[in-house]
Amino acid sequence: MNSRFNLITVIAAVLAISISSPAFAKTLKFKSLDKKAQSLSGELHLPKVGNKPFPVVVLVHGTGFSGERYDFHRPAFLEAGIATFEVDFHTGVYTGANNRPKAGKMVPFAFGALRALRAEPSIDGSKVAIMGFSLGGAIAVKSMRLILKEESLDGNEKGFAGHVAFYPACKRQKVDPKVTGAPLIVLNGELDSYSDGKSCNKWAKEYESSNPGLVTMKIYPGTHHGFDMKGS
Repeated sequence: MNSRFNLITVIAAVLAISISSPAFAKTLKFKSLDKKAQSLSGELHLPKVGNKPFPVVVLVHGTGFSGERYDFHRPAFLEAGIATFEVDFHTGVYTGANNRPKAGKMVPFAFGALRALRAEPSIDGSKVAIMGFSLGGAIAVKSMRLILKEESLDGNEKGFAGHVAFYPACKRQKVDPKVTGAPLIVLNGELDSYSDGKSCNKWAKEYESSNPGLVTMKIYPGTHHGFDMKGS
């Protein structure tokens, strides 16, 4: 719980906001920013008290699309005066691990959420961060890439203000030489067989060589994949 509170404090500092408390929710529909223009949706939760427009964190599920992580992390964000946008990149997109798109192909989904939030009057479009879990963590990492006109946003739009990746399979991540420069926090279990906690520090150091201060790494001793879920 203390680690989670510290994480919220760091994100609040990145988004430069003050503290308030919970909650109002509504569904937002949007399109992925690629040629398929995939129909997607998410639940936008706003703090009950505080001054609009609110900063917001896009929460991105893992392959299994469990809402458990959303339920776990949402209260702390709302209490800190940060809205959450809890996306569904699963319904109508894939049914399981065998036909799930690769994380890189789903980055335009995240950018679609970003654009939709910037159209919301209750949201501060300059303070939109992304936080993902497993598959969502990989999407959070890959959405750091420098946005080009022929890709997802139109070149004049900025990317996310910050990125948080829970167990994003570090050993599968490539170091992108062109990134937006927004900070990345990675949280991984030392014993994670998917992400391999031993690979994360090496991967982060590669980023640090060309982008000093870009990546903050936290490895939790003795923990496995999905350590923020019930029973972990």
